[in-house]
Amino acid sequence: MTTGRRGTATVGRLLVSALALFLMLNVTLLGGENEARISSLVDSLTTLKADAPDSLWQSFWQWTKDDPTAVANVILPQLQPTNADSMMLSMLVMMAAETGDSRFVAPTIAIADSCKSQLLHYNCLRALSKIGSDEAGRYLLKALDQTPDEDQRYGIFNLLAEMQYEPLLPHTMELLKLDPDEYYWKSVFVFGKMGDVAVPFLLEQLKSKEENVRAHAVGLLGKWLIPPQAAQPLMEMFWQESRKETREVIISSIGNLITDVDTMRAFFDQVNKKDSKWKKSEEMQYELAYLESFDAALKEMRNMKDTSAARFQQEYDKLFESAGTRGDYELLFAASTPADEPQLKALRRQILTRNSDESFYDYQRVNQIIVSNRMLR
Repeated sequence: MTTGRRGTATVGRLLVSALALFLMLNVTLLGGENEARISSLVDSLTTLKADAPDSLWQSFWQWTKDDPTAVANVILPQLQPTNADSMMLSMLVMMAAETGDSRFVAPTIAIADSCKSQLLHYNCLRALSKIGSDEAGRYLLKALDQTPDEDQRYGIFNLLAEMQYEPLLPHTMELLKLDPDEYYWKSVFVFGKMGDVAVPFLLEQLKSKEENVRAHAVGLLGKWLIPPQAAQPLMEMFWQESRKETREVIISSIGNLITDVDTMRAFFDQVNKKDSKWKKSEEMQYELAYLESFDAALKEMRNMKDTSAARFQQEYDKLFESAGTRGDYELLFAASTPADEPQLKALRRQILTRNSDESFYDYQRVNQIIVSNRMLR
């Protein structure tokens, strides 16, 4: 009996080993087959360059989703600083970045350090930003320190913001010191992409002695990032702030930050009581009208709701993949719940990657969904 059990166990181990070997060989063969297909595709794209049809690019994007390791294995040996074709290297570093593989950081830095092409150098920085490791972030910060040109510096600010690289924040003071009326858009793009990572830093800037810094911080917190924890600091700041335009922004921001009607009304009543001229201001008139219509608006929002995790994800995916240009925002709101706020914040950051002023409108549409869900909660 003992011998039989041992024999059975031995046969069992052999069967398991044989099955494991079969699966390993099968995966290896499939991986090799994938890499052969990807290699052919990459060769076609880098040969055709700008003439490559969209169908080839779509096929490549699909491979980066389905088998990013195989894509990385194909491209990695080709990333050599000695490669004379800078256009091909520019394409390869950006294609490599789509895999998110950290193995590309070192060769991309080597190419950036040795290349003479401005386009290739910037594409290396873009690729590092997309990969997003701490080593990549440190290199981008070093590049920022070594770049005197204002426009190029702003480009690197944007790349680091897309990474949400927190060590960038002290460097952003140069953006906050700019005229908020003329250059507000620069801080919106950078801090909007940084998202919640930047909130504690901006709350500290509310205490700044510099008027421009305070103005930027108020606008970013009250109009763009809309963190509820900014409500109390902004209401307290209102009484000390000397810049009229900044005080106006505080008044018009309260509805984004507070969902309790009584708290809002108490603050506005206090403002109007201490200085009656505010009651006639455009900002206060709008907020008071908002309070009057609050119950009706809340009822309308509840009627629009038809929450569904599946429908939310379906609409969200369309909007995220298109950076907010394809998809239905009303359907997104109807299907969403307050628990979806983290995804909605990720969506608004993605929308800003369009790097155009018109993306601000779609960003604010997402903010409206976030605020509405907070009210309904």
